[in-house]
Amino acid sequence: MDFRFEAHDPETYRRQSRRVAIAMAALFLVLGLCFSQLLTRTLGSSVWLNALGGLLGLLVTAGLAARLKERALMAEVRYGWRLKQALSRVSAHLPTLRRGLADDEPARACTGGSIRAHERKAWLMPAP
Repeated sequence: MDFRFEAHDPETYRRQSRRVAIAMAALFLVLGLCFSQLLTRTLGSSVWLNALGGLLGLLVTAGLAARLKERALMAEVRYGWRLKQALSRVSAHLPTLRRGLADDEPARACTGGSIRAHERKAWLMPAP
């Protein structure tokens, strides 16, 4: 998956992400309570039935989030997820790059770009 940086208004991103998170949490809460109530009324009161109702609410909420993730209302949230995935992939390679730069092994530290070795070293190494 190729990731491209996009220009997003930070305030719009925060507002939309917060709105989606609150909506999903509220949906999970309502569905979990409804499933728990339905199960305990039909099969009797039990802690396991309440837990099963919560699990069913979680599954339905996760399924709905998966179906809605390609919609326009989830664009900012989707971009945030993809940004975090790209950051995790880059962060996984940083220790190897830093060791290669510290040992002056250009083959191990090479990023394949037009950045020179001393510029990569200044960018990757922590500040003293």
